[in-house]
Amino acid sequence: MPEFLLDSGAYSAYTQERNISLIDYMGYINRNVHVIQKYITLDVIGNPRISRRYYQIMREEGFNPIPVFHYGSDFSYLDWYESKGEDFIALGGTVPIQDKKRVVDWINKCINRKPGVRFHVLGTNHKQILNTCTSLESVDSSTWIMAAANGYPKTIPGRDREAKIERAKANIRSIVGTGSIKWGR
Repeated sequence: MPEFLLDSGAYSAYTQERNISLIDYMGYINRNVHVIQKYITLDVIGNPRISRRYYQIMREEGFNPIPVFHYGSDFSYLDWYESKGEDFIALGGTVPIQDKKRVVDWINKCINRKPGVRFHVLGTNHKQILNTCTSLESVDSSTWIMAAANGYPKTIPGRDREAKIERAKANIRSIVGTGSIKWGR
């Protein structure tokens, strides 16, 4: 069975000027705990203090969320998460940054500052980041699946589920190459 890592959707909510209720998010996790193995804390883009407080509330309520440290936040927040025993931290807030070299430098600064921590980067599949930040644990992005759903690449025709899956695979290959991708079914 695949392992699912749930993202709160905070970035999508932020770009759509909507809010996500922490209580609703925790309720969703509780209702779907049978299929969700890991989940990221509900974070607030641009507000590391509230993001940390949401993390604390989730912990107090018996949840074990992956914390989020945002681009541009003071490194004391990253230090604080590590001081709480966190060895897996999501890095966020990089999507709108056009200069990916700045993003790469920041990610590598996080990695070098916390060598005992594994990092997941939210919302990216940019080749410069994937090729340069090789010690990342994981990344996520919806670009490849959205492109597949919208008919790209055009060389794979069809509107059915199988065609979309084949397009998604092709899009992933174009990002990461054909190396060690294992397709489950």
